[in-house]
Amino acid sequence: MSANHVDAETVDADVLISILNILYDEYDYDSLYNCSFVSSAFNELASSFLYRRVVLSPPFNPVLNLRDKGELIEPSLFASACLPKYAPYVEELRISGFLSTRPPPFNTFSTTLLNAVKSFSSLRVVKLTPSTYHEDVFTQTLQILNRVTTLEELTVNASCTDNIRAPLVVQIQGLTRLEIYDPTRAMLQILPEWLDRLSKTLTALHLKDNCGSITPGVLKAFVLPPYQETLRSLSIGLSYSLTHDDVFNFLNNFPQLEELELRYYWQIKAPVVPLSLGRLRRFTVLHARAYAKREVLGLCKWMRKVIAHSPIEDLRVICDRDNDIANYGANIRFDSIIDHLSKKHANTLHFLNLGSTYVGIVGLKSLFSSCLNLEEFHVAAGKDALNVFKQSYGELKHLHKAGIELRNMNRRAIGTEYEKVSTLLENGPPTFRILTINGRTWKVRVRMHKLCNE
Repeated sequence: MSANHVDAETVDADVLISILNILYDEYDYDSLYNCSFVSSAFNELASSFLYRRVVLSPPFNPVLNLRDKGELIEPSLFASACLPKYAPYVEELRISGFLSTRPPPFNTFSTTLLNAVKSFSSLRVVKLTPSTYHEDVFTQTLQILNRVTTLEELTVNASCTDNIRAPLVVQIQGLTRLEIYDPTRAMLQILPEWLDRLSKTLTALHLKDNCGSITPGVLKAFVLPPYQETLRSLSIGLSYSLTHDDVFNFLNNFPQLEELELRYYWQIKAPVVPLSLGRLRRFTVLHARAYAKREVLGLCKWMRKVIAHSPIEDLRVICDRDNDIANYGANIRFDSIIDHLSKKHANTLHFLNLGSTYVGIVGLKSLFSSCLNLEEFHVAAGKDALNVFKQSYGELKHLHKAGIELRNMNRRAIGTEYEKVSTLLENGPPTFRILTINGRTWKVRVRMHKLCNE
């Protein structure tokens, strides 16, 4: 046999599945597609991964195409996934982007989607979150989703939650995860009754983005005894009708929460309601850009109250300006939350992603010297950040991924810092594999000499 000839029969099945699973997790569809051409045995196994997640997300098109009937909206796996050979592999269906707004019969996509869902016998996850769409595009599909016995997770946005379609959505049973973007009043009015019916199975409820229709009264309607014991993951988006105390009073009804995502907005009155989430392990904070020191101090104090009594393992702070690299504004330090993490959560913290949140050198030193179980971190810091990291990372035995946004430096100075990357990667902890500086990433696949020593 040629040394270059490889097929599924000559590779250990567990090894092959592990490789394909990595490609699947990294959304590397091109590699999965190429694997399907190696041999017939490879084709069957690679196809099961290639078609497990089907994503349809048409890009924005500024020109109206009158010939477009929605049949082939974009080059994707959707068309081939509908074939009898591949349909049984589909477990996740995600539809987003810019669907055609043309009505039937000029747009036939609603019928195509209906037939596709009928053929996906293993469907577990459905996500329907298009940016543009015709109002009836999902009506037929929603009518049959309540008959899909394998369905476990559902994500919808305004395309499915108006006065006509919301009653169809709430007929779906057996969900373990429910995610609603921009929940409408029509949906919120019937949501408590639906949650009551889902109480035996539902473990994750996420109300995201614009939640302006959620008032303190609506929150109280969500406090249902059956799922107070079963809910493990919760998200609440932005609602200016809710004070911090309203949210804290609500959260106190779910002491068993393990994952939480909240949208923060600055309020003159600090929360006074005590909060105790003794099982919270993952906390995600979304917030607007802070322009004043008092806003940052208020945010840090609020975060400390949320996680004060939690064995927090994963903390993520996401600012609206994170995608606006060219306009960070003033670098106001978030050292008070770093100080809290170093003193209260040093033994449990494994993942820290502060995005564009700025940390001073003192805070950085405190983080690296105390939180020795860190596996991943991402922060923004000043010009001495890499030197501080180099001095401390020898103690971070579990670290495998680091990200640093360097601030207060010109391009030439940042270029000089890039020269330190190879040294940092070569001499870092044995598990250290990925380093990202200002959006540029370096990776180390294998350290052969360390593997040999082991």
